[in-house]
Amino acid sequence: MRGRHQPWSRERRVVSPTRRQPQSPSSRRLVAGIACLAGLSVSAVVWFRPSPQGGGGAPCPHSRVETKRVGVRDINGRSVFEGVPCEEAVVDAGLCFRNEELYCLPSFIIGGAQKAATGWLRQWLATHPELSQGGEHEVHYFDKLEDSRASDWSSRYLPFFRTASTRHYSFEKTPDYLPNATALAAIRGLLPSVKLVFLLRAPAARAYSAFQHHCRRLRIGAIPASRRSARLRAATTHEAVVFSLEATRAQWARCETLRPPCSPEAFESFLATYDNASTRIVDWGLYALHLANVRSIFPDDQIFVAIGEVALARASAFFEDVVAWLGIRRFDFATLPTYRDALGRQQLRQPGIFGFFDMWYMRLNVAMVHKHAARPMLARTKTRLGAFYKPHNLKLDALLLYQAPAISVFPPRSTIDDGRKRSLLPPSWGGGTTPSS
Repeated sequence: MRGRHQPWSRERRVVSPTRRQPQSPSSRRLVAGIACLAGLSVSAVVWFRPSPQGGGGAPCPHSRVETKRVGVRDINGRSVFEGVPCEEAVVDAGLCFRNEELYCLPSFIIGGAQKAATGWLRQWLATHPELSQGGEHEVHYFDKLEDSRASDWSSRYLPFFRTASTRHYSFEKTPDYLPNATALAAIRGLLPSVKLVFLLRAPAARAYSAFQHHCRRLRIGAIPASRRSARLRAATTHEAVVFSLEATRAQWARCETLRPPCSPEAFESFLATYDNASTRIVDWGLYALHLANVRSIFPDDQIFVAIGEVALARASAFFEDVVAWLGIRRFDFATLPTYRDALGRQQLRQPGIFGFFDMWYMRLNVAMVHKHAARPMLARTKTRLGAFYKPHNLKLDALLLYQAPAISVFPPRSTIDDGRKRSLLPPSWGGGTTPSS
């Protein structure tokens, strides 16, 4: 992978040229014989290299995967495969490989939703002494595949998960996996027993947050009236606001990039331009639809769904439930040092001198405050989005309460006086089956 350390690459030795000397026929035959033997040795190394598949040294591309593999050691109750893994090897979540350094495939994945506090969850779980985070923030491997076959996992995915010990369980976070059916199928194909954690946020608030997120990355633009196409003029009387990742090249060329923070009026125009669900900024909040797709690929007992607003408000109980579900030992996250950044958000203080300077940078980051200082969503826009999302929220609540009891949820399911189950969704979601606590 370009620009990234490749743990399986071998250093090539550069030999400086020397002056050639005349050789006798016998010397030439000797050199040719040595070269032939060397070539055969190299071929043997290439085609019969040790692999996690085993197969008694059969060529990796053609060998059948066996249950009992060659070169496996059991360390701290986990299987560690020695040597270079083959791309075609059948693997699973949590398996480890050692080739000078130790790499362990993730045991669980935080797969979404985008702008629903997944970064907060990743940051806190990474402090658990038995967990090891893969990638600095987000990995984005499965959502970049062209199909559901993760054919280059050992060279492009495994290197993210260098692990200090087999006592550490790796995980990754990529919130774009939840709405991506191809990514989910690829995860299931490579890591069939991996656990999935999804954090959900009120979809209208999530959509506005996502809009501002892309605005800060200069992906939101407005097309002036003089440059608008006839289709856009017919579609809306508002200013045409488009998203660079979904606009055509011709549309984006006519745009004037909006500077952050984008106005709530621009968000309203954006919704009018895209007619709500035709943009991922809106349809990524159709959680019932996406979870139904997840359930068609993964068993329910491998899925944990949390309501983000409740998880943030009851963080200690939430972390305790997640840790218990993952099957790792209990850890008191409340003992970790924290501080408030310039936006008033609680942040973990990192250890050492770099953590000290990072804390003060986050406390005094005026530019971050300006970029995040967006005005609240317009009331009429909030009402419109609330009406759009309400039937989908009802389906989500019914799914988690009644249709999929094997899915672990937070807050935990409970009942009210008449025996009905209490809605999991807080009032800010605007649509549950029963009154929320």
